Amino acid sequence: MRRPRLPLPALPLALTAVLPIQAQAPGSPEVTQCLDRARPALHTHLTKTHGDVLALCCLAALHDGTPHHTPLLLRALDRLSRSALPGTYGAALRLMVLAEHPTAFGTDLEARDQLLARDVKTLLRNRAAGGFTYPKRNGYWDLSNTQYAALGLRAAASLGHPVPTEVWLRLCEVVAAAQTETGGFGYTVGHRRKHAYASMTVAGIAVLQIGAQMLPKDEVVRLRLAPVLQRAWKWMADNKLDIGDDRTPSCLYFHYGLERAAILSDRNDVGGRDWYRVGATMLMRMQDAKSGAWRSSWEIRPGALAGPGSPVDTAFAVLFLRR
Repeated sequence: MRRPRLPLPALPLALTAVLPIQAQAPGSPEVTQCLDRARPALHTHLTKTHGDVLALCCLAALHDGTPHHTPLLLRALDRLSRSALPGTYGAALRLMVLAEHPTAFGTDLEARDQLLARDVKTLLRNRAAGGFTYPKRNGYWDLSNTQYAALGLRAAASLGHPVPTEVWLRLCEVVAAAQTETGGFGYTVGHRRKHAYASMTVAGIAVLQIGAQMLPKDEVVRLRLAPVLQRAWKWMADNKLDIGDDRTPSCLYFHYGLERAAILSDRNDVGGRDWYRVGATMLMRMQDAKSGAWRSSWEIRPGALAGPGSPVDTAFAVLFLRR
């Protein structure tokens, strides 16, 4: 049915309703205000978190533009530099912090390189059958740990630390082989036939895009990744309504994963859906009016905090909005 034409006096009101959504591009006034409201909560989390969550919050703060010499962030970075991070997530995120700001932990490059080498060693120790897993859990890998390991190793490579070609080669082989019959990805290889999820599909895309960038251009495995990635993006296009939907499982974890996959793939839309605009619209709607933080019903860690909200969800939201 054709929409009736609005009378002229009603046009300003209609435009007011439409413009905020249309303006939600990176750096728009709406997004900037949203990030400004979130910053106090994120800074609070820098003082209260530990381990891999602290690393995630430091990454978000740096990506948000907080100067690394700000006393609050400086203390958080000092704690992070001294943290024992035996897990895949923590080691990978600390490497990503270093790539975001190479002198985040000080100007002693020798000490930085030692820390970098230690975290790379941790990641390689957590390999299992070509993918990555939790410490001391040998025999199988999962795509969530693998996603962050790939991001962390990419960060290390950007800082000049060599990562063996065999690591990238095997990583691409096992992840490509884990693609479901429908083109998506599940959490583990055991989910291969039936269980594909949006969060794991963008994880698979990111891993394979990183691997393709790291492998030699004439590597046979690299050349075979294009149809795998095409099928994965087709799955995402078929499930594009998961984007911008706060009911999507692991919602904010997924949207940060989507941001990484899309940036790595140089994509502005998924099946004609502007992933950033609809994601930003969702995040602005979800943001707590009082604290400026986020806490989703699908939080990756149970028990969202009152007051400043969930540190994990808040960090993911900031990282997405800053793309």
